[in-house]
Amino acid sequence: MLNGGAAKDCLPAALACVDALAPLDATPCRILRERLAAWHSAGGCEGREPLARTFLPEAVEGGAEQCITPHDVAAFCHERAVGHMLGKAAEQAGGRQLRDGVPKQFWAVNLADAFDADTPGRSIDVGDILSRPMQALWQGMNVLPWQGPPALNGRGFLSVLFEATANPQLDPASERALFFEKNHFFLSREYCHMHSRFGFHTVNVEARLGALPQENHLLFQLRGGAANLERRMLRTRLVADVLAPFGFTAELNHDAVCARRGNVDIEEGERLAAVMGYVAIHTRQLDMIMQDAPQVAARRAAMLEHCRALYAGQALF
Repeated sequence: MLNGGAAKDCLPAALACVDALAPLDATPCRILRERLAAWHSAGGCEGREPLARTFLPEAVEGGAEQCITPHDVAAFCHERAVGHMLGKAAEQAGGRQLRDGVPKQFWAVNLADAFDADTPGRSIDVGDILSRPMQALWQGMNVLPWQGPPALNGRGFLSVLFEATANPQLDPASERALFFEKNHFFLSREYCHMHSRFGFHTVNVEARLGALPQENHLLFQLRGGAANLERRMLRTRLVADVLAPFGFTAELNHDAVCARRGNVDIEEGERLAAVMGYVAIHTRQLDMIMQDAPQVAARRAAMLEHCRALYAGQALF
């Protein structure tokens, strides 16, 4: 449980989340401000366990009234904001398909001023997007080609086979199947949120990079996978280990990881966004080999080396 002092440190960030959500959804924000004010006056919420400690999809299942701590408020605001962005995608008929030499399986949704909305066509070149965090993230995603699925041993193959037969979300015939999710970038000049399915897991990457470092933040989430729960949990630890040297604070919840970093200037934020883009691509399907210690150690070392070079602005090859 969070103690009063640790949770109080999150109060300014929670208030900032409420302020950001207010133009989109004012009604719950009034309730959230009252909750935060009451919590602050009471000096915390002794004896109460926070509903959520990470920004994960299931973080706050109820309404604003269910929020108890600043963590709950931030999680609630984050999920409501994502919901509004998905609504924006529907208004724009799914956004515009990205082109980077060839068409990519990503669609860009213009939240504000990321690109010229009057430009005709159903696609847009990556070079025409004005979002600095998106450009940095895209660089990291494409700086080194993905090596493809790792070599599986017998146990890894059986783990994937069993999970594929037991998990209805991995059934292409299911209405809830992950295969039908589209990959989106929600963009403005200073903001980028990527929601994507890589194989059998989902990734959310978010970056806000403006003139004031104290208002900037970066967020990396990964959840799910094709292997059994133990292997998926080990992959979350790998992600946390790779991001930790760059100042990210990670929280693990079963097969989900949420890593955060705040208070960065634009230039450092761009380098960190590139690191997140690299990690998003190169953790694909690694849950399958997470009980192969030598292979995992080699992958971890290579990823850390690449991320350090990327952060320093050095070429990877």
